Amino acid sequence: MALSKWVAVIGMLAFGTVSSIMSKVNFEVRGVNLNGKVVPFHKPWFCVLVMFVGMSGCLLLFVSSLVSPLLARPAKAKESRKYKKLMTDNPSLGGDENAYLQALIDDTEPSEEQEPEGGSRGCTWGSCLGMLMIAIPSAFDLVATVLMSIGLLYVTVSIYQMMRGAELVFAAIFSVLFLGKKLYKLHYVGIACAVVGISMVGIASILSPEQNDTGTKAQQVLGISLIVLAQAIQAGQICFEEHFMKSLDFMKPTLVVGLEGLYGT
Repeated sequence: MALSKWVAVIGMLAFGTVSSIMSKVNFEVRGVNLNGKVVPFHKPWFCVLVMFVGMSGCLLLFVSSLVSPLLARPAKAKESRKYKKLMTDNPSLGGDENAYLQALIDDTEPSEEQEPEGGSRGCTWGSCLGMLMIAIPSAFDLVATVLMSIGLLYVTVSIYQMMRGAELVFAAIFSVLFLGKKLYKLHYVGIACAVVGISMVGIASILSPEQNDTGTKAQQVLGISLIVLAQAIQAGQICFEEHFMKSLDFMKPTLVVGLEGLYGT
């Protein structure tokens, strides 16, 4: 479990960084528009659309996780019948008293899923409501991603990534205000260090816009402001998911990400 958490954290950092770099590379690509002029590909809405389409692909993983046990059921039933026949045809093996064969039968015999309340399989009211509620964090994610993509037009990737650290600050504030969490002195020290670091990075970028070559001072102020605003929105999304989604055990990660991509698309 500990190893999987570390893999998830490292993967999130690595793929998040690569995603930001590729988005900036897309924005720097130049092409001929309908008027015959060579212009950069400043299409943040299109990049967001592609991202959400990719997220919706997680629904295929979720469906495959549901279908694969059903496909394996006939093979398990065949093995179970083979072991039962072996016990019947060879009384010398001990019949039902042979614990080894009985364990093989129990392991290969497909178990019948319990019927949900009401006697019907399929989508219950609670599960359907939970899947509809995913639309709320999807809206948060969509707005935040659009704002970040627009902000990325006017700042470098390095500044963009460091400004995203503001999400930590907003998430801490929202968790105290809305979730009733308690922070300790160590947490406040970390938040203060994050605020100082983020502020220094933003001020340095604004005071020396010519070093970044991504826009004027006003454009960089706009870009940084949009990125910070997007982090506040994403912090609200995290708090919402923590409060409302933690009791929905059936919501697998692939289902949540897939539905967010579907709703955002």
